[in-house]
Amino acid sequence: MEIFGKLQNKMMELESETEHKGYYYKVSDALTIMICGMLCNLQNISDIHEWSQAESVRDFLFKELRIDKLPSRAQFYNLIGCVKSEQFQKVLMEWVEDVVQSGERIRTIAIDGKTICSTEKRKANDEESVHILSAVISESNLILGSMPCDKKISEPKVFRQLIEILNIKGAVVAADALHTTKKSAEKVVKEGGDYLFVVKDNNPELKRDRIVCSK
Repeated sequence: MEIFGKLQNKMMELESETEHKGYYYKVSDALTIMICGMLCNLQNISDIHEWSQAESVRDFLFKELRIDKLPSRAQFYNLIGCVKSEQFQKVLMEWVEDVVQSGERIRTIAIDGKTICSTEKRKANDEESVHILSAVISESNLILGSMPCDKKISEPKVFRQLIEILNIKGAVVAADALHTTKKSAEKVVKEGGDYLFVVKDNNPELKRDRIVCSK
């Protein structure tokens, strides 16, 4: 269970950077429980809280992580709300990378953007649907990290931000034609990776250069 110990240590890093005023429960414990629940395919805080009350889960949390004080559902929301999403995302990605790198070496990272289907209904209320750019390890189909996009047109910028956060050294980054730009290619190379980008007819000069090079 070493990976969960590493997870708890990473969440403690967030606790040291978080402003909260004397809660009886630890922010790091709430975050650790939340992620463990998510790994069990639970989708929301209510389900995670209910899951954490089961005797077998309580035994696991205490024996493996020394978590003996379980927050109520309301406290779960309060504690998690203390953490800045950007900090949480960065620390969680670092933990995932640590877990992955302890096993097989990452060879290919596929980065692609998808709109969350259930959020498309928000357009009726003049709200933007939720669009997520995710980096997936092709060999294991594991999501290494993800970042939200305000609009699909912002994907190339978010792509470069995601590349900067991830550890891509020695890996091949694959992406669709939207990211086939000099800035994105230079960013991948700068961070120590190689790239495999798609060239389409809407970029005729680049496609012509590619054909010439292939000959």
